[in-house]
Amino acid sequence: MSLLREKYAALLNPEVLRAHQKPILLATGITAAATPLLAYAWSCYRQWLALGPGGVPYHFFGWLLQTSMHVIARTDIREPVPRPYKRVEDVAALYGDAGAQSFFARDGDGDGGASTLPPRKGRRPEIPSFVAPQRQLSEQAPPPTVAAEKAFLDALAAANPTLFEARASKLEGPLHRALWLRMPSDPDKKKLLQTRLGRGADGEFAHVHGEGELAPNPQPRGREERHRGRVGREA
Repeated sequence: MSLLREKYAALLNPEVLRAHQKPILLATGITAAATPLLAYAWSCYRQWLALGPGGVPYHFFGWLLQTSMHVIARTDIREPVPRPYKRVEDVAALYGDAGAQSFFARDGDGDGGASTLPPRKGRRPEIPSFVAPQRQLSEQAPPPTVAAEKAFLDALAAANPTLFEARASKLEGPLHRALWLRMPSDPDKKKLLQTRLGRGADGEFAHVHGEGELAPNPQPRGREERHRGRVGREA
C-alpha cells in the first residue's frame, strides 16, 4: 500500500501535472466529447436492433454499414417526381410510357371519378430515419395479417406461373418472402426490365416486411414514401 500511495502522490505532484498539462487536457477533452457521442451511438444501435433483421446484416457492422449509407441515401423520399428528374416526362424517357402513367383511377377518370386509392386518414405512420431496413414503428399489422399477405404473394405466383414466382427475398434476406418477376430469356429485354425494376432487384417485385408493410404497396394517397437506399436514377 505504501508503494501504491507513493506512486499516486507522484502523479498528483504539481510539477508532474504542469509537465504533462497538454496531454492531460487533450485526454480530458476527448473523453468529454466522446462520452455523449458514444451514448447516442449506443441508443441508436439499440433502436436499430429493435426493427428486426432485414436488408443489411443484423449485427453491429450492419448498423455501421447502414449508418455510412446516409452519405449517399436519397432525401427526396416524399417528393412527387424523384430527383434528378424535373418532370414526369423525364421519368418516362427511362422507364418508357409506363413511367408517365398512373395505373390507378383518379378523380375525373372514365370510371365515374371513383378513386381506388383513398386519401389517407389520420397521421402518417412513424418511419425512423435509418436507411435500412425501412420499417414503420406505428400501425403495425398483427401476425395473422402478415401471414395473409405472404399467402397472397404465394397465391398470386401460383395463379400466374409464367409471370411470377414466390421465393426468399434478395433485398430483405432469406427470412422474408418475396414475389419475383420471371425474367425474359432475351438479354436485351432482361436488361431493360432490370433497369425499370431498379438496380440490384434482379426481378424482385414485392416483399412483406415483418411488421406487415408490403413493398411495393398501393398506399393511401399522401402516404407514399421511397426507400432511402434506392440511389441512382431509379424512381
